[in-house]
Amino acid sequence: MRNYERAKNFATMAFCTLLICCGVWLSNERNGRRFGAWVNSWTESAEERAAERRHQIIRQRLDEGFRAEYKEALAPRDPEMAAIEAVLEQSEGFKAKPYPDGCHHKLRKGQKCRAPKYSIGFGSQFYEDDRRVAKNDPAITRERGKQIKRAHIRQRVAPRYKGVRLTLNERTAAYSFTYNTGRVALKNGRFSEHKIAGGPVGFNGEYSAALEQRRLMELTLALTKD
Repeated sequence: MRNYERAKNFATMAFCTLLICCGVWLSNERNGRRFGAWVNSWTESAEERAAERRHQIIRQRLDEGFRAEYKEALAPRDPEMAAIEAVLEQSEGFKAKPYPDGCHHKLRKGQKCRAPKYSIGFGSQFYEDDRRVAKNDPAITRERGKQIKRAHIRQRVAPRYKGVRLTLNERTAAYSFTYNTGRVALKNGRFSEHKIAGGPVGFNGEYSAALEQRRLMELTLALTKD
């Protein structure tokens, strides 16, 4: 018991001595600044570690498919694809609600379509899961329309030109032509501006000045060197 009391008294004296030494050391202005800087750096490091943990959680959720629209929005954009998308958006225009766009059967002049196709957003007739756009589908936002458009390009346009050497202007013209008509601007496996020149300029069996202007725009792009 006596030894315990001695040890306790010694520990108390050592602790008090340490506190006194620390007080004397900190009373020096230079040492005080050093200590303050160390405390601030430790606090900042703790905040940085916490922020990094939050970022890891967000990245993990994104990788798991959590809110896929955010993942796509944050993904690095291909400058070439961004240019193609800009041309498509300008050519197609945006519509929030489904609208008639083509027909499931061939029309003769003056004949009415009995089974119309429907598009939404920037002229997309299919969603990402291959579902066709239907007449009574709910309206979408412009950002949602961009997501559907990108999926359309990725799934239904780009694969048809895989392995074909194209300049940026040729690719833009070809993608616009295929996105709009469903046809390819290729002949014998090579890009052909003649396919665009001979492309459709009518809609539901009737002439369309807007489609003719689009073919001219695509042809001009295809013939412009970049």
